[in-house]
Amino acid sequence: SFLDGYREKKITFRARKLPRKVTDFIWEHKNKTLKEIKKALDLAHPHTGLVYYEISKIINVEKKRRLGKLV
Repeated sequence: SFLDGYREKKITFRARKLPRKVTDFIWEHKNKTLKEIKKALDLAHPHTGLVYYEISKIINVEKKRRLGKLV
């Protein structure tokens, strides 16, 4: 039938753009201000070089992902 091509299609997973440790660190500190998160992130993971809007975007995406609205 028409759907056979989709049923047999191999599932692929997209690689994360940041290491899981960095994402988890940001998620654990999501209740702090962006300024506080950035300072703590620069001390814990100086190689990332993230700016405020990127940290905010990570929090929003992880909120959807971890709370079940995004797979």
